[in-house]
Amino acid sequence: MNKPIKLGKVKINSILVFFGIIIITTILEYIVGYGMLKIFKRRWGDYSTYWLNYQGIISFNTSVRLGWEESSYYMG
Repeated sequence: MNKPIKLGKVKINSILVFFGIIIITTILEYIVGYGMLKIFKRRWGDYSTYWLNYQGIISFNTSVRLGWEESSYYMG
């Protein structure tokens, strides 16, 4: 079901949840990937061959898939 969520007076629908999750998980994945690259001196998740990747740490494909999976879990 696509029920809007209320946050104060603001109604948040599933599209906003989807894009919010994409933004949050992409930022978190970049911070963790960059930190692991600096600490361990190697890539644990190499996205350099993926379409629209940034420094091989994050990519468009994985961000959208994570957003889809998390929002479908969240929205039930």
